Amino acid sequence: MKNEKNPTQESIELDSVNTDVQVSQSEAQELSTMLESASAENLAKLNPIVSLSQEYYEFLAVGDKLSCVFAGYTTATFKDVVTGEMKEKRAARLVSNGKIYLNSGYMLVDVLVKSNVTKGTPILIEYVGKVGNGKKYSVDLLG
Repeated sequence: MKNEKNPTQESIELDSVNTDVQVSQSEAQELSTMLESASAENLAKLNPIVSLSQEYYEFLAVGDKLSCVFAGYTTATFKDVVTGEMKEKRAARLVSNGKIYLNSGYMLVDVLVKSNVTKGTPILIEYVGKVGNGKKYSVDLLG
């Protein structure tokens, strides 16, 4: 089936792609909006607001604080220093100062889970000290 060209839109003819894909009206509107937003002219007007590259946030000294927005959980992969094997751990995603941070500290993740903190919640995290081999945190809601 050959695409008919609409004189008001640019089109590219694709020979090896199945173009018989059905798209709902809402998906078509969403795609249209994305295509408009993705024009070089529109993109040139925009500035970065947050880096999607994630980095680990380590609280180093008692009293270290981070004001952030909780962005849910992800899985962090790390190397076990004793066995050398790779392991996965649940980590909190935290957005602050245009960056996305991860922290997989058991006690921090545990406080967030047990408190049912939801995505988009502004919080203040403070490192309050060591308990055994773990780090203990105070987490306050900001408002």
